[in-house]
Amino acid sequence: MLANFCFLCGVVLSFRFKTAILIPATLLVWVLALVGGLLARSSGGAIALDFAITTVALQLGYLIGTVSIAGLVALRRSRQRAFAAKRPIVAR
Repeated sequence: MLANFCFLCGVVLSFRFKTAILIPATLLVWVLALVGGLLARSSGGAIALDFAITTVALQLGYLIGTVSIAGLVALRRSRQRAFAAKRPIVAR
């Protein structure tokens, strides 16, 4: 569940921030995974696996968000060009 949350946070962060936001976000995720692992009395290996999974989910979410932004921008530009090409030229 934490991995899904991290993925969605990565997508949301990509809409507003640059890549540097991943460093503090990753540290925050590690703290959450550590606290959750300690509360669940997980082993050190399980907590380390949580670190890896949540970090990858956060970065993958950021990547998917960035690619979707680029796709939406490209789609918008192509529609604007198509609209400009179809618009009749009015002589004044």
